[in-house]
Amino acid sequence: MYNKLNGINYELIENSSAKENLVFVHGSGCNCKFLRPLAKKLNDFNCYLIDLPDHGKSDNRNCNKVEDYITAVAEFVSNMENVTLIGHSLGGTICLGVAAKSIATVKRNIIISSGAKFDKLDRRIHDMVINNKVDWIYLIKCLGLYFNLDVLIDYLNFEPSKVIIKDFDIDIKLDLKDVISNINIPTLIMVGSDDILTLPEYSHEMHSKIRGSKLIVIPKYKHMLPIANSAGVSELIKEFILEKVN
Repeated sequence: MYNKLNGINYELIENSSAKENLVFVHGSGCNCKFLRPLAKKLNDFNCYLIDLPDHGKSDNRNCNKVEDYITAVAEFVSNMENVTLIGHSLGGTICLGVAAKSIATVKRNIIISSGAKFDKLDRRIHDMVINNKVDWIYLIKCLGLYFNLDVLIDYLNFEPSKVIIKDFDIDIKLDLKDVISNINIPTLIMVGSDDILTLPEYSHEMHSKIRGSKLIVIPKYKHMLPIANSAGVSELIKEFILEKVN
């Protein structure tokens, strides 16, 4: 079921008996379709898959910095109950910023293949922004070419190139390193050991700065970890949520 809240388009995969609301925040150049394979494996919960502003069917807000996205997602979750944020890549960074605001409705934070600052992005990411052109060969190399139908479908669902480039420009400039120490909710951090886009060292740094956080490094996966290994990642998410509830 699709709907809009505060200009944010979202798909709701509903479980009428669930009290926990999971809000999925996609990464650069993506949309609400990208994390759907993961959400479908978390059907014990209500799953809200959002389009960030300027993406998919959400309103155009001309967002040019990560703080613009953080404000939009914070508005989206502020009137919900029992929220667990789940963010991938740039979406994870956005979730860090939302969690640092200490919104009462946000109870947990799950960060996948992400970071508080992407200060070691390959020069080819910078070149894409400078040249205003997506290097698809390099991008697929970073994401990982898995023999997985869900991953292949996701590759077909990228946003237009201008949206990808805009988000990469935001990735290059963002810096939440001084913000994440304010996070005081349970936080799970996951990353693939072979991720060459959002390096595992970013996850280790987040883990060191977020009090009580839990870090899981999953061997042999690249950036598409939550889709290529949706079964394994969903089980880790379930365990994390249930252990904090009990």
